[in-house]
Amino acid sequence: TGSAVDAMSVASRMTISNMAIEAGAKCCLFRPDEKTCEYSEVNLEDVDWLYGDEDASYCRVMTYQAEELVPVCACPSQVDNIHPVSELVGTEIDQVFIGSCTNGRLEDLARAAKILEGKTVACRTIVTPASRKIYIEAVKAGYMETLAKAGAIITQPGCGLCCGRSGGILCDGEKVLATNNRNFLGRMGTSKVGIYLGSPATAATDCRRQWRRTRGDKLKHICDFSRGGLNIRLGACIQTLLRDRKYALFISLSSILLPAAN
Repeated sequence: TGSAVDAMSVASRMTISNMAIEAGAKCCLFRPDEKTCEYSEVNLEDVDWLYGDEDASYCRVMTYQAEELVPVCACPSQVDNIHPVSELVGTEIDQVFIGSCTNGRLEDLARAAKILEGKTVACRTIVTPASRKIYIEAVKAGYMETLAKAGAIITQPGCGLCCGRSGGILCDGEKVLATNNRNFLGRMGTSKVGIYLGSPATAATDCRRQWRRTRGDKLKHICDFSRGGLNIRLGACIQTLLRDRKYALFISLSSILLPAAN
């Protein structure tokens, strides 16, 4: 409850409900109001009894001042390993993932697009809308075009990289800043991948900065191949798969082609 909650969209409340479970709660409920009723297509008078009694007894009551909260990240490899973003400036990130059920809603994509408008991402950046409806709405609003022009890789809607079963799987020693809800060992690749969790605004701000391994001597984790006049650069993760596991790989050139170093 509170004025900050009243001002939140239904999508923002969903994110809090989702992450409360990750933080150890059994459930997280918001008293219904006009916003939730409009979203659920029900009448407020039919559900206005769904609230705690004034004299209800609680095991613990926690009160926060929203204006005092600062952006934070959950650091490897637990969701409660929290640090302010200001303490993590300078951390090398190999990939950014914006999406999933937690932070892949329309307002999340809008925030990321606003931050990246007219910019170019400085590391691999994957965007996965939470649903087909959101995908279509984001296209109509122009958010997808903005993100694509910034260099982001846009995937089909759904869970995406969150469950570690689709494009963007990382390899030993790589780090990802993601907006999903879990950062446990092995969730997005090997157990040696570092997973940081943050908001879409934090992720979008991070992927546009230039402290990445992009050129020159810092490209030693990239291997060059020349075939048919096309210069293809494969990252260390793909090298490992080719060398050790003999997988048949279906590689999207749009996701691995890098500009030639000066």
